[in-house]
Amino acid sequence: KTVEDHQKIDVINGIPICHRSVGTPSDPTILWIMGYGESMSVFDPVISSIPHFHHVLFDNRDMGNTKRFDEELPNASKYIAPDYRGEMPQFVYSLEDMADDAIGVLDHYGGTRKLAHIVGVS
Repeated sequence: KTVEDHQKIDVINGIPICHRSVGTPSDPTILWIMGYGESMSVFDPVISSIPHFHHVLFDNRDMGNTKRFDEELPNASKYIAPDYRGEMPQFVYSLEDMADDAIGVLDHYGGTRKLAHIVGVS
């Protein structure tokens, strides 16, 4: 039986993340990760042409229908030197947080209990 979920929003890794899955959960899983600037819907033409997989998609932070941090900047403090006063800039989230979001989405669909293919676009 093929299952196609509509977009839904759940709190994953502490923030509301928009996600969905297409396909049969018992099939091999592909996690689709879109880079900044686009939403998960960009993958729709591709996943419709790849049967026999359970496709898991989500919108990254600040993209699509996932939580936006419009008044704040991402947490890049691990990659930025202190300013001229010796103070570190203040940020909201890091690349590691975004990786944790992807794992959280996989966990939501049971994907980390089995192997998952990962496809990303940057």
